[in-house]
Amino acid sequence: MKTLDQIQPRTPISALPFFINTPGSYYVTTNLVGIPGTNGITIAANDVSIDLSGFALYGVAGSVDGILVGLTGFDAYTNIAVANGTIRDWDHKGVNGNFSAYNCRFECLHVLKNKDAGLDAGYQAAINHCEAVSNGSYGIYSFNALIESCVANLNVGEGIYASGGRVLNCSCQSNGGQGVRVFNGGFVSGCLCSLNARSGIGIGVNSVAYGNDCVGNNTSTVAIEAGIVSFLGPGRIEGNHVGYSTGYGIMVVPGQTGVVVIKNSTAGNTNNVYSIPAGNDVGPWGNAATSTSPWANIYN
Repeated sequence: MKTLDQIQPRTPISALPFFINTPGSYYVTTNLVGIPGTNGITIAANDVSIDLSGFALYGVAGSVDGILVGLTGFDAYTNIAVANGTIRDWDHKGVNGNFSAYNCRFECLHVLKNKDAGLDAGYQAAINHCEAVSNGSYGIYSFNALIESCVANLNVGEGIYASGGRVLNCSCQSNGGQGVRVFNGGFVSGCLCSLNARSGIGIGVNSVAYGNDCVGNNTSTVAIEAGIVSFLGPGRIEGNHVGYSTGYGIMVVPGQTGVVVIKNSTAGNTNNVYSIPAGNDVGPWGNAATSTSPWANIYN
């Protein structure tokens, strides 16, 4: 005869609020509803894995975070994994890593309709196959993370906001801020960014936008936004397609220098192809039939 711990060597979570202060593996047993004035699950330990098991954590009016890492906001907890479920309708953040979560993993999560950010992943996280939709601030927020194959749509702020790290093969549409915003050495590639109120992609210091598709952005017609904008140089904008933005297709904000703009294609932007001040390195603009430079930007 086996004991229950031998059959299911994990700790069940069957009601909220739930406090974790012991390393281990935890799993949700059913859909769970929060209580006003509390977080759903609070994590104050290293080496914790939570499997939502396909179930949802529902917030209610007056609730706080769906999942909170740390107690003070400046703790340091590592190696936390949260996967496989829905976190929605919380009055603060869906997942709140604060400045406390380090080296964590988030995968196959639906975070939606939370009043603040959907997924605040903390530092050095691995985030994949998550959907952040209709949150009251950022969809996904992180420092030095690897963000892959995620969807961030209809959020009030940026779809994905990343200081450092990489954003790869994501879809960010109809957000109230920029679709993807990276800086401090960030890299964004293979993303579809469309119909965002501000730029499809914004890059800051030492960041790169490479091989993305940005269509119909800057719907709010902000003067210093574009299909792709470099808001703080240096950086590189290469190999992207930018079409049908309100205003410029590609913009380097006045006063910024050291941005390399090469091998992009643009079409149908309402103002002009680009706005790039002196002090930046730009390939010649032309059409594919007549351009001879390997660094040429193509427009039609």
